[in-house]
Amino acid sequence: MGPLLFLTLINDARPVSENSYWKYVDDYNLGETRRITTPTSLQSDLNNLDTWTAENNMLLNPKKCKAMHFSFVRIPPQPPVLTLAGQTLVTTSKARLLGLHIR
Repeated sequence: MGPLLFLTLINDARPVSENSYWKYVDDYNLGETRRITTPTSLQSDLNNLDTWTAENNMLLNPKKCKAMHFSFVRIPPQPPVLTLAGQTLVTTSKARLLGLHIR
């Protein structure tokens, strides 16, 4: 698939919830801000993204996908287990986003 066709297709991908998302070339990032007592909706967005890729004849590589959790409370809750294409996402404590190192 050529880069122009890919960019045309990826512009159609959006989360189903009110979560934030960022797209840059071939990177797609989901973000969620929520209270500690509110359940996460990221899994439904991941399921929607998985369905969207299947409908558009694309494949995701869950091995390249990571989950990163931030919490600003004294005792952070256990992060939710997130899956994509039937595989559990690896949780990481550091990531690189557009050349910016996040820890």
